Amino acid sequence: MRTTKSFRQATTALLFSVSLLSTQTVQAVAQDFKLSGVANFRDIGGYSVGGGHKIKSGLLFRSGELSGLTAGDQQMIERLNIKYEIDLRTDPERTANPSNWGKKTPQVISISVGMPRESTPQASIRQFSEVKDIAQARMQMAQTTANLAIAGAADIGKVLGELSKENGPALIHCTAGKDRTGVTVAVLMTLLGASREDVYHEYLRSNESVDAQLQRQKAREQSGKDVNALSGLDPAVVKAMMGTDASYMDAMFREINAKYGSFEGYTHDGLELTAAQVAQLRKNLIN
Repeated sequence: MRTTKSFRQATTALLFSVSLLSTQTVQAVAQDFKLSGVANFRDIGGYSVGGGHKIKSGLLFRSGELSGLTAGDQQMIERLNIKYEIDLRTDPERTANPSNWGKKTPQVISISVGMPRESTPQASIRQFSEVKDIAQARMQMAQTTANLAIAGAADIGKVLGELSKENGPALIHCTAGKDRTGVTVAVLMTLLGASREDVYHEYLRSNESVDAQLQRQKAREQSGKDVNALSGLDPAVVKAMMGTDASYMDAMFREINAKYGSFEGYTHDGLELTAAQVAQLRKNLIN
């Protein structure tokens, strides 16, 4: 068994490694905006939350890091009138790859999810070169996803608390846009009342960006900009670690139930949200 500290270090290292690779059932979602320099950018609006209500469109977006925004991307994203950038990365990540909004920069809310703000990967990143096969990669990612929801519960609660205070278009992002962001969005959608099927559907959509991220990382390595601990692994293993899988969400919800008894217990004792905050969050984000 790993200690909590060592597992937290392992989670930190894995996220840094992966981040360098920079109506009936599933509801129709809002329009996607295809950006050439940013991974996983999309509107999470449009999902049903019951009672004839849906998550509002044009109000909450998600993505990977924004240092690669092109001039065309900046023009497109400016039309969305995003007022708040909720950055889930650590301070070293933000320094290495600062957001490139261009002329119109939103208010930045920086909340490092699941790891200390000053975290860097050097201390334990080498262990991920030992992942042997896809099964081991998926097991590691399932553990990482669950740990983000548990160790990062208070951090995620802070993010949702900010969304309950602010009532304007916001963008939530980390580096790759699929682990810290994916867990945060899954928790938020569950809290808002989305079906488990829709929560999984939204989470799994990040797989659509894997090939593009792998190509981008390969180009960066060839230019000498990045040296990645995953670069020597079997490509199929790397792809598994760069993607999302239903088993990762299974592990997350299983750990939430094991530790808190229910999602309601997690909301109160893990996220540390009050009933008033939850009510305001729903008021802000549900039509």
